[in-house]
Amino acid sequence: MQKYSPQVQTRFCDAEALPGKDYTDFVICDTEDLKSYHYMWEEIRDSAPYTIGYMKIKDVIMGMDYAFRAFEADVLNMERS
Repeated sequence: MQKYSPQVQTRFCDAEALPGKDYTDFVICDTEDLKSYHYMWEEIRDSAPYTIGYMKIKDVIMGMDYAFRAFEADVLNMERS
């Protein structure tokens, strides 16, 4: 992941101590470069910890910070609050 750190910032979170019945850990990735994001995950899927089975990817949830505000400003021509 460090190889892609200029383009993809990552934060690791521990969920098992909280009500994390479906997940033990998760990562939050921030990027504006989807190609680097994709390549990072391709390399992770080819890495030993993943291929040996020490980790698995259950779900990928994508989102944007305050996307509704960008939509309102860009498409609906509303002022940002």
